[in-house]
Amino acid sequence: MRVQLTRILPVACAGMVWSVGAGPLAEEHVGARVDFYVDESIQVVSPTVEGQLDLSPKVGVTGRYSVDVLSGATRTQAVDMISSATTFNERRHQGNLSSTIQHPNDRTTRLAYTLSYEPDYLSNLVSVGFSKELFERMSTMRGAYRLGYDSFGTTAEEAINGWAFNQGADLSWSQILSRRNQGTISLTGDYIRCAESLGCQSSAYRYVPVVDMGETMAVMSLRERHPAMRLRGAGALRFSQALAPDLALHASYRYYADTWMVHGHTGNLAVAKSLLEEQVVLRASTRGGWQSRASFYRDDYVENARLPEYRSADSELAGVTSAMVRGQLERNWSAVGPLLNFGLSLRVARFWYRYHELAELPERRAWLVGGGANGSF
Repeated sequence: MRVQLTRILPVACAGMVWSVGAGPLAEEHVGARVDFYVDESIQVVSPTVEGQLDLSPKVGVTGRYSVDVLSGATRTQAVDMISSATTFNERRHQGNLSSTIQHPNDRTTRLAYTLSYEPDYLSNLVSVGFSKELFERMSTMRGAYRLGYDSFGTTAEEAINGWAFNQGADLSWSQILSRRNQGTISLTGDYIRCAESLGCQSSAYRYVPVVDMGETMAVMSLRERHPAMRLRGAGALRFSQALAPDLALHASYRYYADTWMVHGHTGNLAVAKSLLEEQVVLRASTRGGWQSRASFYRDDYVENARLPEYRSADSELAGVTSAMVRGQLERNWSAVGPLLNFGLSLRVARFWYRYHELAELPERRAWLVGGGANGSF
């Protein structure tokens, strides 16, 4: 049973997204953290461990492993159109291995592979990226290309299976505008092609009630089916301002659109404050977003002697307004035993979601609490 958590539990997908040109390679690094996510119907525990090893002054390798332990109940649609719940317990495993290579002339290359596994879903993702510093390091250009293949089915019916092939690219330009501020513009695009039988969807378990208003009125429960192709893109602007030597403000805006006629706007605002010569760092952020519904999504599918080609019960396609507030505390020490430095972190986040055209679930609220430790030697 695949549950879509990419919007609300970023740590679960941390291995799938990596940045190029993160800077000089550090000494060997190890870290671990655990996050707890809770909403009205799902609970998730997500421990993560990672480590970095420098094979040479110019080459480093990073490995990460995480597991999501999910439990709770997911809403389904019965034939009589009464919302019901199906309980589940499952685990999702994810591993990521990446390598960073630094070249002369301020160039960096990164290669990465991510494998994600659960009983009814297998995902593979290969990434290659680069970064290049220009104009006496006042500018940084970054780019990445992703290629992935997913296969999925259901644990109850082996005959039901599907696949998804996706490729995407990212391009960004960062510019130091002055001693106190920096701006970044980024573009990203994805092309996704899926099996015709189910289309590009996040769950093979959902059924959609359809009312046939023909001669003999009938209510049917049909398996969800989305279009087999999706082309999507986004553009973002980010601005960082140093208000003081120990105080920084970050703001960003992102616009998204795709061929399913979904478009959305997201704004972020964050502030970071360091204390005790950067031994303590406090971070606070807020995010707000609005997204339209997909062109084929309807809260009620009422037809006249024909079946809808595409139908969906995915709340993410119903149109959503969202908000988030988060606080984070980091404490760092130097020269702790054999470690050159050691750090602890704690974060708490609150999420709100309001769905525009989903009568059975108009709102959702969630908490995310997590903590971790890391060290270098």
